[in-house]
Amino acid sequence: MTARVLMTVMLVTLAALLLPGPTSAEGPVTVEAVLNQTTFRLGDPIELRLVISYQRGVTIDSLDPAGKLGGLELLQLKERTAGWQLDGTQTLTLVYSVSGYIPGQYQLPPISVSFSMADGQPGTAATSGGVVVEVQSVLGNGNEPFRDIKPPLPIEREPVAWSRNAAAAALVLAVSLLLVLAGRRLLRRRFVPAAAITLNAEDEAGAQLARLGAMALTTPEEFQEYYGGVSRCVRRYLDRRYELSAATSTSREVRVAMESRGLHPWQARIISDLLDECDAARWAHYQPDIPRARRAVTIAFEIVDLAGGGRAELSEPVGGGTARKDAF
Repeated sequence: MTARVLMTVMLVTLAALLLPGPTSAEGPVTVEAVLNQTTFRLGDPIELRLVISYQRGVTIDSLDPAGKLGGLELLQLKERTAGWQLDGTQTLTLVYSVSGYIPGQYQLPPISVSFSMADGQPGTAATSGGVVVEVQSVLGNGNEPFRDIKPPLPIEREPVAWSRNAAAAALVLAVSLLLVLAGRRLLRRRFVPAAAITLNAEDEAGAQLARLGAMALTTPEEFQEYYGGVSRCVRRYLDRRYELSAATSTSREVRVAMESRGLHPWQARIISDLLDECDAARWAHYQPDIPRARRAVTIAFEIVDLAGGGRAELSEPVGGGTARKDAF
């Protein structure tokens, strides 16, 4: 009896060693897609993680999610890792950076993977799909609170406490200097014209936008003057900064011209949307609520701030090259 039991155990062990390893009920290859968020602002990058699980002997032939993401665009492959599971299944994890540049809701379609079995037989596997992604406009819905253009800079140390004596000495010195200058001017007895001060494009636009931001916006005429001033200020700034002839162009022509000069489409679209809103207020009697209207100055300040930051200059297109995302 003991010998028969021992023989049975040996046969079962031998069969387990000779039979092929475990197989997935879903097939030799499975693909899973996971997004780290499904709602984001226009142009913000999000993370798409693809996890491919396949059995020993299977070869992954191709995986190219570009052009298969519905309304999203593939930016770059951030990470690629491979490993083995305890059951002999191999996993391949790919992390992509993706984004969207047109506001709206999109359904992520299935992403397919081509593979070959150990005997050379080809096959495909795909994700389940059906994930809904929402791309929100940077203009918002008009109900969001007014936000600062930039966060305040931290103060590394306490302000210097000036003594009264030092303040008095500075005042006396300033008055003495003014008296000396006035005396020299009287002795020369001739008029010296003041040098003309020429503001750069950023300072000129900032001064105009600050004046527009202080308007009360209580009458339809003030709304038209406000939006007209924002439109003229942005167009004049684009003329001085990039020489686009924006003052005599439509918003669509401005957008096409900026994209042809190397500006990224989402940045050119923000400028075009702002000019469209200004034209609607001036010519179509569009009059939003005051918080929404004041966002026009905020967006204009952001355009001037980003463009004047010196992070990158627009360049002439070479051979129809694609626009750079850091064109501001």
